[in-house]
Amino acid sequence: MVLLAMTQRGVTALLASSVKLGAGVGVAMGPVGAGASAATANLSADIISFAHSKGLFVGISLDGAVVKVRDGLNEAYYGKKVDPTDILVLRNVSNPQADSLINAVSEAAGK
Repeated sequence: MVLLAMTQRGVTALLASSVKLGAGVGVAMGPVGAGASAATANLSADIISFAHSKGLFVGISLDGAVVKVRDGLNEAYYGKKVDPTDILVLRNVSNPQADSLINAVSEAAGK
């Protein structure tokens, strides 16, 4: 699943330690599944989510879902305590061991 912050309120929400989607932060669904079209025309959404699924797909709702920072996993990955601002805005942290993962994601995104 990919979440795109479309407004400043969406960005601010994603930089917080946790955010409840649909509660003060509007969320809309983008394309779901292979070849599906946008599931909503809500152009004022703060966050748009995209999901790719295979097989049977009935439906999904993100209203009420909580996106939470997992500090322990971030610390294990970067080798020090970091927050979302360090990773997404300042971009002052990196993990050289992740180069193969980054390359694989870049290749997959280019297809």
